[in-house]
Amino acid sequence: MEKLSANSKLGQRYVEAYNKSTWHTLKDAYVKPSAAKQAAFKCCQQKCEAENGDRLRVISAGRQFFTVAFEVENSFGATELRVITKEHDYLITFGDKL
Repeated sequence: MEKLSANSKLGQRYVEAYNKSTWHTLKDAYVKPSAAKQAAFKCCQQKCEAENGDRLRVISAGRQFFTVAFEVENSFGATELRVITKEHDYLITFGDKL
């Protein structure tokens, strides 16, 4: 997992996409998601649960790939954003709230 600052350009882009997203399930993003997409989304849900994450959302969806993000709390009680893409896992760090 790669750490990003919420102040970096990429971090800002992911935080903005997360805040704007209204897609809480894969079917919100796709009319008929493929079996492969459903399996990948299930893995993302499991990661979210394993990390005691909250507010899982699909933040981008294309023909072949999608990106999800969810909130996690660090050991100091600060909120961080986990972003999972096809190629990368990111942890975006910033202050107390998104």
